[in-house]
Amino acid sequence: MKRFLLVLILTAPLLNACDFFQKKNLFSDNDDSVQLYQEKQDSLEFVDSIKELQGQISQLKRENQMLLDSVRKSSPKGTTTSDGYRYHVILGSFKNKGYLNSYNRYVKEKGFSTHILKNKYGFHMVAVEPTNNWQAAVSTLKELKESFEESAWIYAQR
Repeated sequence: MKRFLLVLILTAPLLNACDFFQKKNLFSDNDDSVQLYQEKQDSLEFVDSIKELQGQISQLKRENQMLLDSVRKSSPKGTTTSDGYRYHVILGSFKNKGYLNSYNRYVKEKGFSTHILKNKYGFHMVAVEPTNNWQAAVSTLKELKESFEESAWIYAQR
């Protein structure tokens, strides 16, 4: 056994210098292999982060759908207000009359037909596209968020 170990210890440096073993990279401490391993680890971490983000997006979609469903169920269908409409797409909400009038002019200059609503908290809201149809209000909201006002929202009157 001692002889075998001695022979192995003595021949190891010779094997390392041999071209056959160099070509097979058996005794190589090549930086390329370390770099390839690191790149593979980085790509795996990137894939994991993408999967995590996809999970978060699907969770947000579920929460958004739950909110939309709760708004739809908030009051019976067919109820309208004194102006005859149930849903209003709100572009801005202000307590200050000066800001309200200025923003209302700005929206009208962009070609929208507006009307002003007041809620129970004293806010005056610049509204467009009143309707009694929930799907039409959501469709209008999506269009306005993409093209005009990202912070637009739907006001459902009781």
